[in-house]
Amino acid sequence: SDLEKSISLSIYPNPTSDFVTVNSDDEKIDRILVYNMQGRVITNKGGINKTNYTVDLSAYPTGVYILKVNDKSYKVIKK
Repeated sequence: SDLEKSISLSIYPNPTSDFVTVNSDDEKIDRILVYNMQGRVITNKGGINKTNYTVDLSAYPTGVYILKVNDKSYKVIKK
């Protein structure tokens, strides 16, 4: 069913030193949130409506970040 279909996403490069690109094979990306390890939202971008989007992490310290794309979460490492 449509509900069980998972989005096929790639997030690269990971680890990154500045930008990370989110690429969806089929479903359009609506919203991307980036959380730091304290759980604080540092980026909140809605209304994207594209299958490809680049997130700029260059202003943030090295560490682990969680990218929430639509409703799924992915771990990204900034080196």
